[in-house]
Amino acid sequence: MKVSVIIPVYRDWTRLALCLDALEKQAYPSNQFEILVVNNDPSTQVPDWFEIPKNCTLLEEEQPGSYAARNRGLEAAQGELYCFTDADCRPSAGWLEEIVGVFERKPEVDIIGGEIRLEASFSSNNPAELYELIYSLKQEDYVGQNWAATANMGARKSVFDAVGTFDAGLFSNGDYEWCQRVGAAGRKITYCREAFVLHPARSTINLILMKFRRIVGGQVARKIKKIGYLRCLILFIVTFPFKVLPPTSGLTRLNSERRIGLAMRMRIYGLLYLIKITKTIERGRLLLFRSEPNRA
Repeated sequence: MKVSVIIPVYRDWTRLALCLDALEKQAYPSNQFEILVVNNDPSTQVPDWFEIPKNCTLLEEEQPGSYAARNRGLEAAQGELYCFTDADCRPSAGWLEEIVGVFERKPEVDIIGGEIRLEASFSSNNPAELYELIYSLKQEDYVGQNWAATANMGARKSVFDAVGTFDAGLFSNGDYEWCQRVGAAGRKITYCREAFVLHPARSTINLILMKFRRIVGGQVARKIKKIGYLRCLILFIVTFPFKVLPPTSGLTRLNSERRIGLAMRMRIYGLLYLIKITKTIERGRLLLFRSEPNRA
């Protein structure tokens, strides 16, 4: 089966080079897959040292946002299957072989969410990394909720033909929004542990907060489309007192991490609270001031 691998990149050429190096080591025949890298910042030049593999095409997309970039890749894709990963990921050698194998064995499956393994220094003194290892990119959980993160997702071309491409206006949550349309169309998703990619854990609290500001931007945009701006604003104002209370969700998973001492678990709980406050402030910024969502 011919496969198109689509990778958006935004000023991250060093890690993209590692990603492409991993793709060159795939067990799946190189003449059976193409790589479409979409530069989402055409104003920056490709570094002189950057090498493009023979089966790779470099595209450009001026509209900001990784989902707009992925759509540009979809426009050029020639494969029967589309596989997505990110510039900062490193697919395992059997990544494509495993995904293609599932699609061949299970014709009823339309989408595959592959495992996302976080890489970290495993420092017991870094609450940001520990938070990431406990909570982030739990693809098996996502698939259980009928969606998959595009850091590691495969889909048949026929699915995109049926439900359309990603919402190009979103900076975050575009994979979730697209998968909701797919689910509504009765398509089936499955999880594949063997088709894994390596993804770096965020190493600082600021990077984690940046991620959640971006996620909130996607959530607010989707909600406004669904129920309208005024209702979103009223809902935010009415529920505001509850949004600043200490968090209760996530405590079960945190308390089950017995390898982490009590003092560190308290620090991670403090980070959970900081994330909740940050999300509330960002939602207020977007709704009260009609500000632009964060891209970073």
